[in-house]
Amino acid sequence: KFTDLPGRASGAAMKSLFSLSGEKAQSYLSYEKMKMYVYGSSPWITPENTKVDMFIRFGFGDNYYELTQPVYDDWDDGVGRNALEIDLEWLTSLKIRDSSSVKKYRETDIFRDSTNYKEYRFTDEKLV
Repeated sequence: KFTDLPGRASGAAMKSLFSLSGEKAQSYLSYEKMKMYVYGSSPWITPENTKVDMFIRFGFGDNYYELTQPVYDDWDDGVGRNALEIDLEWLTSLKIRDSSSVKKYRETDIFRDSTNYKEYRFTDEKLV
């Protein structure tokens, strides 16, 4: 939980769920989906606009997935933008995709493909 962060500040919390090696360390890929809910409360967040992003990073060592999306006020129950549901098969397929072949959730989402990494950024089509 982060409170009273000044503008342009960032915070991150880390939790190691287990310390396994090899194939067992990537056992989260045996699941179909991963869900996460974020509560937004900040002077930079309203039900209509936000200047706050959240990210989730998971993986093993330097080989990880990181997803970023905007955070809206409260639980954003009416629209559901603070709920993140990741299709893990889709996520792992990004490794073999390029910007011309990736299937985006929203047309306004951003996919960047470089030599060292691939980035997928979820967006709110109203803000782009």
